[in-house]
Amino acid sequence: MKSVILGKVMGALAVVFVLTILIFVIVRMLPGDAVTVMLGGEGTPEQAAALRAKYNLDQPLPIQYLTWLSSVIQGDWGTSLSSHAPVMPLVLERLPRTLLLCLVSTVLALFSAIFLGVVSAARHNSNLDLGISVGSLVLLSVPEFWMGVLLMLFFAVIFPILPARGYVRPEVHFGKFLVSMILPVATLTISSMPPMIRLVRSSMLEVLGEEYITLARTKGNSPFRVYFAHALRNSLIPIATTVSLLVTSLMAGVIVIEKVFQFPGIGLLLLNSITARDYPTIQACLLLFSIIVVVINMLTDIVYAVIDPRIRFS
Repeated sequence: MKSVILGKVMGALAVVFVLTILIFVIVRMLPGDAVTVMLGGEGTPEQAAALRAKYNLDQPLPIQYLTWLSSVIQGDWGTSLSSHAPVMPLVLERLPRTLLLCLVSTVLALFSAIFLGVVSAARHNSNLDLGISVGSLVLLSVPEFWMGVLLMLFFAVIFPILPARGYVRPEVHFGKFLVSMILPVATLTISSMPPMIRLVRSSMLEVLGEEYITLARTKGNSPFRVYFAHALRNSLIPIATTVSLLVTSLMAGVIVIEKVFQFPGIGLLLLNSITARDYPTIQACLLLFSIIVVVINMLTDIVYAVIDPRIRFS
């Protein structure tokens, strides 16, 4: 098992290295010029040249990449071109907010989807099963940003009981912090549930037809134990895969949601940095997102062995 974990870690590091190259190249391909944005289009050629030299933008791209990668490894993620502040503290300050938003949404979506999927499979072909299936299809067709707008319109405009935008730090006012999290979390949760509900339902229907489920029923086990202790346990492999895909999609969807609700996380920082052509901050945000996704996929592979020891890794 230790060799498997070590192999997964080495593979993850290799993937991250390749991603650093892709991130650097993609960021440099963005239209516009960072120096022009910084000068507001009014600077002299001498001022532009001085800024390029200051931020190492006058060097060839391979030299810029190696300089950036070396600095990242040493813990120096550069200086923001827009705020002129160190990038690492700027990014790390917002990272917990985004992670909290994704974590709470993932947990709520996972438990809700498992419950609804099991209930739908247990009541197969009933009106309840039809309602859950149709509801999940409808929600699946609604984009995340549109779901956020609908919730904002309903709970902040028509019935003004929740704030439409903004964020309150928990150390400032914990109650207002919880309230400010409701709409973003609800949007991500509702948007993430439909594919998981459908997968849990289909996995459960396959397992419920197995002979050991029939045996468990004939032994007098309660329906709750049959569905949740026997059937659900053997449906966890595809569910674990879906969780990793869910978190990956959440990391992408959270960018839009943070913009809709003006939630001061990594996603909003990334969008603002793209507008300002702030290369160091863009690279830092994308690198953090990439590392999180790679780590989640690596942990998912390891969890497979915990759920089902029969699985062998190549």
